Amino acid sequence: AEFQGGYEGLSKFVNENLEIPVSFMESANVENGGSSCRVNMRFVIGKDGSINDFYVDNMNDVFMPSLVNVSIKLYREMPNWTPASEQGKPISIFLRLPLRFEVI
Repeated sequence: AEFQGGYEGLSKFVNENLEIPVSFMESANVENGGSSCRVNMRFVIGKDGSINDFYVDNMNDVFMPSLVNVSIKLYREMPNWTPASEQGKPISIFLRLPLRFEVI
């Protein structure tokens, strides 16, 4: 599967649309180097390129609930991907796309 515009298009979309939750920004300790967290999420790219079935791979961080919510929101706002194919026919696949949240 591929995002429209490839990696550059995906990076641009994430940078323009990802919202960092206020709760994460407020709890970041800038004097001690800030804070960072990564949400590792898997999802399904369907045969039609749609994004569905979100699975969180890491749930061990204090900030995770709000970060997971904004991550899912971002994925839901993405345009359809070009679906993966096998022998020339579109197929559904799992894809992992980690998002890094950082306040410096």
